[in-house]
Amino acid sequence: MTEPGANGGNAVDPQIARDVEELQIKLAFLERQVAELDEVLRQVADDNRALRAELRELRELRSTDEGLLPAIGNDPADERPPHY
Repeated sequence: MTEPGANGGNAVDPQIARDVEELQIKLAFLERQVAELDEVLRQVADDNRALRAELRELRELRSTDEGLLPAIGNDPADERPPHY
């Protein structure tokens, strides 16, 4: 049961006050963690987009240059002479 305080209001149970303070501390910590994780997730997403774009460019480059470059091992200079 609550008792009237000196200011005429209801006094708060000290245990409830400690519990509320502890919950406020935990909430502040979790809010900070969420903000930090959100930033990390944004960076990962940005890196992922950049890597996908680079991969797409490399695939396009490979497909356009495929006919221009000799396949590895098909260059006559790389072949062994018949007596080996």
